[in-house]
Amino acid sequence: DDLPLGKYYVVEKKTAEGFVLDGEPREIDLTYRDQDTPVVLYDEEWQNSRQKVSVTVQKKEKGTDQLLSGCIFALCAGEDIAGRDGKILMKEDTVIEKKTTGKDGRIVFSADLPIGGTYYIKEVKAPAGYAKTNKIKRFTFSYAGENTEQVTYDFTFENRPTRVKVSKTDITTGAELPGARLQVRDKKGRVVDEWTSGTSPHMIQGLEAGKTYILREETAPKGYLVAEEVTFKVKNTGKIQSVVMKDAREEKPAPETDSTPKPDSAPKTGDDTDLLSWLALMAVSASVLLFWALRYTRKKRLS
Repeated sequence: DDLPLGKYYVVEKKTAEGFVLDGEPREIDLTYRDQDTPVVLYDEEWQNSRQKVSVTVQKKEKGTDQLLSGCIFALCAGEDIAGRDGKILMKEDTVIEKKTTGKDGRIVFSADLPIGGTYYIKEVKAPAGYAKTNKIKRFTFSYAGENTEQVTYDFTFENRPTRVKVSKTDITTGAELPGARLQVRDKKGRVVDEWTSGTSPHMIQGLEAGKTYILREETAPKGYLVAEEVTFKVKNTGKIQSVVMKDAREEKPAPETDSTPKPDSAPKTGDDTDLLSWLALMAVSASVLLFWALRYTRKKRLS
């Protein structure tokens, strides 16, 4: 009140909670208008910006510095979010924003979130060849003061590649069987890995979780039969999964036997022909002995 005519400027010294202080000087022109204007007035609206939030997510492989692209994350409401008037703006677990990591493994959520609410980040889809993590990152967007334009939150998520351990074993002993030529194919028949089995299991990393694959034996070790194909589905886990293919030994042929009949001098039980021949021979022999015995007796009497 009672300001002398002239030009002035206004600077905001304090603002309402949840807003950023506008430090830009605003010029006010209160110079003389004309003789018919008893009081010079100045009327203009200025707006303050609400404090914003920026949420950065970094995605990489667990245990390494490799950054992962193609991973989808969601920014969600961690509770029922209400406005200044108390009305519910969004229900708990509402997906506010979705984004996919680029080559740098990074995304930035910049949704206009109400201050004071609790939110969380979750992984919606893992990159191909990796297990999806079930971990979530929560944060509460608290007012950081009138001089802070943007509040930042940074989170890092790590994923393990899927790991499948393939064993080629002897069906009887269960021991690892070296020398088999093996392949893993997808459902379209494309070869995704191939190797020759050794004395320890073969480890495959990066098969896509949720997909079905076929383990095929191209050639078996010497002395073994080729096994049937083994179909397996990769689970969504970073733990080691096991697939076993068992080989059976080839059957050895039985030794050959001589089927030529051999003569046998002794009579065989149940063979009537040989038995009659022996009886006839014994009868003839007895007759000859009797003849010579009678003849010898007769000569002795005559003498």
